[in-house]
Parts: sequence; structure tokens; C-alpha cells
Amino acid sequence: MMIERHYDDESLIALIESDRIASDIHIPSCATCGEKLESFRMIADALRERDIWEDTHLHDAPVPSTIATLRAFADRMTDEDTQAALWLEDLLAGSRESWRGKLSQHPEYRTAGMVRKLIAAMYRALDSMPLDAVEVASLATDIAEHLQPESYASDTVAKLRGAAWREKAYALFYTGRNADARRAVQIADAHFGQTVVDQYDRARVAIVAALVERSMDASDVALVHSRASADVFSKFGDGERYVSARSAQAAVLSQAGRYDDALSIFLELECRFAPDDSTDSHARVLSNIAFMNMHLGRLDESIKFFQVSAEIFELLGSRSEAARVRWNMANLIASNGRWDDAASRLAFVRTEFRDLGMFGAAAVAALDLAEIRLLQSRQLDVVTLCAEASEYFNAAGLGYTARALRAIAYMREAAESGQATPQLARSVRDYVRRLPAEPALLFSPPPNERA
Repeated sequence: MMIERHYDDESLIALIESDRIASDIHIPSCATCGEKLESFRMIADALRERDIWEDTHLHDAPVPSTIATLRAFADRMTDEDTQAALWLEDLLAGSRESWRGKLSQHPEYRTAGMVRKLIAAMYRALDSMPLDAVEVASLATDIAEHLQPESYASDTVAKLRGAAWREKAYALFYTGRNADARRAVQIADAHFGQTVVDQYDRARVAIVAALVERSMDASDVALVHSRASADVFSKFGDGERYVSARSAQAAVLSQAGRYDDALSIFLELECRFAPDDSTDSHARVLSNIAFMNMHLGRLDESIKFFQVSAEIFELLGSRSEAARVRWNMANLIASNGRWDDAASRLAFVRTEFRDLGMFGAAAVAALDLAEIRLLQSRQLDVVTLCAEASEYFNAAGLGYTARALRAIAYMREAAESGQATPQLARSVRDYVRRLPAEPALLFSPPPNERA
């Protein structure tokens, strides 16, 4: 049996002082040491404030009442976390539709410890069932918003509320609900703004903000967020989050068509990882390198990086991310005319998305496959694919479902009469992809497709 070992306090402080966090292999994979490290960074940030160095007389002897208060708080946090771990299993048993009802029946679940456990559970759910992750994050924000600040030390509640809303924002973004994600980002930032030391936490919010704004075509705003957060993480020596912030910055450049500039950033980041590094951050950087090579017309290089990225995600158990990478690889192969190969890959990915509850992605993958079938003159297959895409959107229950269904129905009718074209399939797919950011957008068929 392997015994899990952690850094002691002195070792963590030494890592910060020597600026060796980025090269350390233990910290990114250890939540316990990561949390300790973040607390030390917060202390270091506080020590930069002038007020803390005021030359006032301090009692040499410890104050018993202060020690008692701190011990009581630490004991309470430990007790809450221990109890929350037991409650969490009961709360999240069964379907997600039942979770909120259970929470309302158990007011004792509404503790800070439960918020912390739900946040951790959200990330686990994101890898396997993204819709569950959104609901888990919603439960965390619900509990956090009803905590009484005076019952906890200092700004504990404000930080928990900010963290819960930040993770909910990411879950919403991940599932395509960008407008809701933007609102969640704003709430998270406002909560952290009420804390004494907010720079690091708000930088973490800024990464999510950059992702959301980029997905809503607000590139200038996304670039500001990503640059600012990268500067903060560099200052704090947080290598993993620095990679995330710089990746967000490169993604914005990519969206603006500056693929060479974006690739330069990703290649610089890739040099920070060891060749056998199997972390989430490394997999994402490799996937983005593949994307940039794809846009620059380097097919073989792109496929190579996509494959390695997917393998790492599978190794980590991140099924949803591995599926997304395979989806991108399938579309790359299709763009190079290898239709049979791309079609078999898309059929597999579409099933993966459905099983993961990622119905919006499953619908778009079905529309990708429909375009290939039209290129192969297989109109009847497209009728079936349109029916499947409609089922996926109905299952997703998104705010723009009705508009998506009308566009898909238009293509289905064209396919039933043998009149659908690859151009129409691309038009419907591109329209559906725009809907998360533009839910009021109306569908307009290509001019030569209109009745």
C-alpha cells in the first residue's frame, strides 16, 4: 500500500521563496498541499501591506483568548468537513433532480464544510457528467449564500461564496450556458471584492471571465482578463494557473486569427512540462498546439498532438475532455476529405457525448456527421441524424432549444425531399453553435436553399 506524503510547512515556504513552484511535480496533483500553499501566498500578500509593519508595542506573551479562538475555529472547520463528507454521499445519491429536495429536507447540511465538499465534487462530476456538475455547483452557491457571516471567522463566508460562484460560472461555461456564466462571474468577483486580500482569488475569477468573454466574441475584454490574471499568478509563483491564464490569452489571439502568435505562447508553455507529464494542464496545452497547427494547415502535426492530449485525458479519467479532443480530431480529418474515417469517429464521439449528458455537444456532432453524409449523397441518413439532434436538444432543455429545433426541422424536411445540401448542413450547424452566445438569433437558410 502506498502512503500519501505531503510537504511540511517549511518545505512549502522554501518552495515559494526559491520560486520553484512551476517545476514541482507534487503540488499540481495534491489538493492538500495546494490549499496550504495558497494560504501561505495569502499571508505573503498581506505582509506586503504597510499597516502590518507599523512599529507598535506587542505583548511578548501569547494571548490565551486568541489562541482559544483560533483553536476553536480550526476544530469547527475540521468537524464540519468530516461531517460534510458523510452528508455529501447521501445528498448526491440518486438522480440530480432529487438533490435539491433532499437539501430542503436537511437544514443541517447548510454548512461551510458542505460548500467546500460540493465544490470538490463539482470538478469530479465535470469529467463524467457535466449537467450534474452544474447542479452540484448550484447547491454550493445556494448553501453559501445562506450562511451567516458572523458565525464564521473573518471573511470566510465571502471567500466561500466567491469560490462557489466561480466554480458555478465554469460549469455553466463548460456546458454552453455563456450568458449565465457571465452573470456568475460577476457575482463571484463581487464576493471576493469584499475580502481583505482579494488579488489572487479575483485573478482566478478572471481566468473564467476570459473564457466566457472569448466564447461571446468579446475578445478585447477577454484579453484584458487573461493578461491581468497571468501577471498575478506569475507574481505569486503559481505555475499551473499561470499556464491557464496564458492559455486563455493565446485562445483570444487564436480567435482573432493570430494563429502564429497563439502557437508561440502554447509552445512556450509546453516547454514548462516534462515529456512524461500527465497532468490536465499539459493535456490542454497539447490540445491547443494541435488546434493552432490545424489552422496553419499542418495536418500531421495537429493529429499527433491531438492524440497525445486525448491519451492523457483518458489516463486522468477526464472522459468529457477526451471526447472533445476526439471530436476536434474527427472534424480535422473531415476537412481533409477523409470522410469515411471522420464519419466513424464522429459517430463514436456523438455516442460518448450522449452518454455523458452533454446533449448540446452531441447535437452539434450529429450535425457535423450530417454534413459528411450529404457530401456522400446519403440523404436518408441525414433525416435520422436530424431526428437524433432534435432529441438531444429536447433532453438538454436549454433556453434556445426551440430555435435550434426549428433550424434542424428545416434541414430534416429538405433531406426528406432529397434536397438537403452540405452547405445547408454547415449553415444549420454554425447557427446552432452561435446560439449559446446569441440565444435570440434567428435562423436564415443560405440564399440558394430558400423555398
